[in-house]
Amino acid sequence: MPVSSSHGNNIPGDVDRHIGARLQGRRMMLRMSPELVASLSRVELSTYLTYEAGTDRIPAGVLFEVARVLSVPVRFVFDRYALAPDAAKVWASHPDVPIMSATSSSGA
Repeated sequence: MPVSSSHGNNIPGDVDRHIGARLQGRRMMLRMSPELVASLSRVELSTYLTYEAGTDRIPAGVLFEVARVLSVPVRFVFDRYALAPDAAKVWASHPDVPIMSATSSSGA
């Protein structure tokens, strides 16, 4: 299966979208706002939102801080990662993810 790879450059790929989905899911499980996570992680809100969306690559130091704020080990964001083009499906299959209705707000 072809994989979108960003190895060796700064172009986000499948793993970045997976990481973003994991961060967003964990934040929502904790009922934290993106503003709070960004503030506690010492990053601008707009930048944090690009990490959650998977449209920007998250630096290791920032990932460490965000994981600390979300009370998970860094490896959490890589759990259940499969070389699949749809990271949301991978996230949705995680056993700890609450079932969200289609009308649920994507905010905190």
